[in-house]
Amino acid sequence: GKQIGMGHLSRAVLISDYMLNKYGIETVLLVKSSSYSESFLVNCSSRIEWMQNDISTDEELRAITASVKRYNCCLFILDVLKNDIDQTFTNEVNKNNVPFVAITDDSGKRAINADVIINGNPLQDASWYCQESANYCIGPQFFIMDERYENINSIMPSEGVDNILLSV
Repeated sequence: GKQIGMGHLSRAVLISDYMLNKYGIETVLLVKSSSYSESFLVNCSSRIEWMQNDISTDEELRAITASVKRYNCCLFILDVLKNDIDQTFTNEVNKNNVPFVAITDDSGKRAINADVIINGNPLQDASWYCQESANYCIGPQFFIMDERYENINSIMPSEGVDNILLSV
């Protein structure tokens, strides 16, 4: 849920696992510590750098910069709820001089100060970003999802269907 960011954390683990399994690239997850994130990541194979959950924005930026330098990172991926559209935050991240990818899934227009922006939300319109200098990967074809969901087969009911309840 958005209160604890588990979807973002799940996506980070997916990307991390993919980078390791497909390309042999090790990643570091920089994660705010909470009982939810700690229990979710208990069996995670990625290296994890923990930050305090109530860390200030300035402290978070210092932690990012320190980790980028410590691990000699060649790519920084940001997948958070609010800081991706905070111009001050993204300007500071850009000072690390590594390619910067921002992942978001909002339905509204979000101009983000990164090299590449990935937004798989089907309500996005690529034409919204024509004037932006970054590379935008927009639309459902860029939705990051566990590969296991690709192979789910529909099961047809053996009896006739009389009523359907749809809740959205």
